[in-house]
Amino acid sequence: SEAVECGGGVRSRSMDCLDTRTFTVVDSGLCVETKPLTEEMCNTRDCPSYEVSYGVWSECSLTCGGGKQSRTLQCLEGSNVGTPVATAMSSCQGETQAETDQLAAAGGSLVLYQSQACNEQACSENYWKHTSWSRCNVTCGGGIQTREVACADSSGNPVDTYYETSGNEPSTSRVCNTDLCPETAETLSTVTLAPAGEDCTTDGTECCKSGLVAASGECCAEGEKLDRQRACCSSASGMDVCGVCGGDSVIIALDGTCCPGTLDAEFMCCPSGKLDECGVCDGDDSSCKTTGAVQTAVSQEEAVALEDPGSAEYAEYTATFEQDVSTLLNVNADRVQ
Repeated sequence: SEAVECGGGVRSRSMDCLDTRTFTVVDSGLCVETKPLTEEMCNTRDCPSYEVSYGVWSECSLTCGGGKQSRTLQCLEGSNVGTPVATAMSSCQGETQAETDQLAAAGGSLVLYQSQACNEQACSENYWKHTSWSRCNVTCGGGIQTREVACADSSGNPVDTYYETSGNEPSTSRVCNTDLCPETAETLSTVTLAPAGEDCTTDGTECCKSGLVAASGECCAEGEKLDRQRACCSSASGMDVCGVCGGDSVIIALDGTCCPGTLDAEFMCCPSGKLDECGVCDGDDSSCKTTGAVQTAVSQEEAVALEDPGSAEYAEYTATFEQDVSTLLNVNADRVQ
């Protein structure tokens, strides 16, 4: 019987002296030949060892105020002979029970991504100082409120230093009073609406064939529509995405602002439409120059299949890996190369 699978064990067997005529067990002294061994060493090869290999932590996503950083973990199988190779994460034990549970959950994966909080110290005392919102410039139909925003020190004095914990600068404008303006009885009293599909008859008041009356009391021509301010709008003028006749807004920002340009990485309006590589409006790419390298291990069989960068296997593996990393780091996949 074998006692162990590696590292040197002992296996044994029973040995009796038999009468060759009757094949019955007799006294061992009747056997004149040297008695064969009843035990011998077995499975003397070295047992494999399993050890977690920890990658280097990436640079923290923020310099203060609490950011995130990540690293890769691999489970390496080794022995006294040969170079350790990556194996299933579940084969290793972590430094803590929580980490061991993570490794077990990873199952047969050859790499595990781990993240942690970093730079949790408070940022400088600078902060975004802003005035109250101004009164809306209209009472209905959609207007604009504004406020002044500036970076200030603890004494409230303006400074040029960017306040890192605040993210992007707070918005300086927002839409307000977006409800449609009510129709007034005085305006409608001078207009008769034509019933659908019928001729327009008058009794001395103006007859509106289109059935659409603007807030000003004007009867819209047939084919025209009312915009969000209840003004007549011809098909030639057209309405923008905010329902303003002849307006230039092409998209609505996260704060509800009607935007004539494009949206930045924070989904706020960028009037110029010029975004840098980081998605910052009119930026200079300086806010996203942080780079990091992520490595992964593959089995010998996979390594052979991935030797040709032009192969379908290489393309499929690279696409999946880049998508996994972009999800982990919460960045666009096109920034992972």
